[in-house]
Amino acid sequence: MNFRTCAAFTLAFAVASTASYACGYCVEDRIASVYDHAMVSQALARKHQVAFFAINGPLMASSSQQQSIERIALTGKGVDSGSARVTIETAVLALAFDPRTAPLAAVEASLQSKLAVKGLSVQRLRVIDKAGEMKAPQP
Repeated sequence: MNFRTCAAFTLAFAVASTASYACGYCVEDRIASVYDHAMVSQALARKHQVAFFAINGPLMASSSQQQSIERIALTGKGVDSGSARVTIETAVLALAFDPRTAPLAAVEASLQSKLAVKGLSVQRLRVIDKAGEMKAPQP
């Protein structure tokens, strides 16, 4: 196989891989991997919100990395104690927060800066702000 053919296959695979994360069903499957009904219910009862983020960057399937990301998420202003949920296999983070203390943009910015030290970043997937409602992220 020559270089051009190999490069074409690599490019096609990369495009196909990222496209699989873009479909709504795939996003919902990823969210389901960290969804905790009790945590969501408690947050909404307090008029807090729950945000789901994709984690981008090098991840290792280890409980220590999972716990490290959860600890980092919990240090954000307005983040509910004990609310962080991480699944390394699907690269997703969920957390509850008080939007009156810290708006979503501030929570996200805090995550970005703290996770950057580990070579990671987050991308907003969904936000739950009312019982029975999930809304797509705002650009």
